[in-house]
Amino acid sequence: MTEAARAPKSLPSATAGVLIGVLGINVWTMLILVPTLYGLSSTSDGPTLGFWLLFAPLPVLAWGGFRRSRVTLLALYPICLALVSATMRGPGGQGIFTAWTFGLAALSLIGYLLGSTILLEVQARRDDAVAKRAMNLPPLSGKWRRRRRVYAVLAAFAALIPLSFIYTVDFHGATSQLLLREYGPGAGEMQILFVVCSVGLWLWLFHSLWMVPLEAHRRGDGDVRHELQALHRRSRQHPGASFYVMVFLALAFMGLLLWMRWRYG
Repeated sequence: MTEAARAPKSLPSATAGVLIGVLGINVWTMLILVPTLYGLSSTSDGPTLGFWLLFAPLPVLAWGGFRRSRVTLLALYPICLALVSATMRGPGGQGIFTAWTFGLAALSLIGYLLGSTILLEVQARRDDAVAKRAMNLPPLSGKWRRRRRVYAVLAAFAALIPLSFIYTVDFHGATSQLLLREYGPGAGEMQILFVVCSVGLWLWLFHSLWMVPLEAHRRGDGDVRHELQALHRRSRQHPGASFYVMVFLALAFMGLLLWMRWRYG
């Protein structure tokens, strides 16, 4: 058995949960805790909604890691981080991030998303039949190598496009000057609004232009997939009453044949 086939069994479930927790706490520290504490140390104003709000994403991370929930870990937890970061940005955090520090925080978030995705996939395949094969797996064909390169490029674009949106709105000098000239004292609030709108636009683009085509591509031919799903559902159904009637009749006829053989030789 190859190393790739043994890998899913060599990673205990508890270890995967700990690694996901470490990656998530690292993102929380880089994106929320350090910038907010730095902002509080340089101003006399406190957080708008209380210091406890900083720790609001951690229960979501703990629940997602405990349940191994993809939706919680890959969607709800990053959304909580974004909401808390936007809320704490005002008196305690505005102007803390530079393009470089935000880049580090973004790399931390990308590492968390990629690491969590890989660990969840490993856990999902622990009982896969492929992992139990005693024979060596064949090398990837040219078709699958090209497909893997396409997936890697799509993943890179999925990370770079939203970061370019946020950089343009939040850190580009010309954008900041334009907002200040157009909105005056309300430029900071409008900047937050534009960041939220750009992220929402990206989520819509990601779902419509990335996830929907990739889901259809991953699942293959639709007619074959539906037929396999129907066969799977039928295989899990319990036999009906007619099955038991036929079994009873077969046993009855077998008993009759045995009796006739004993009775008449």
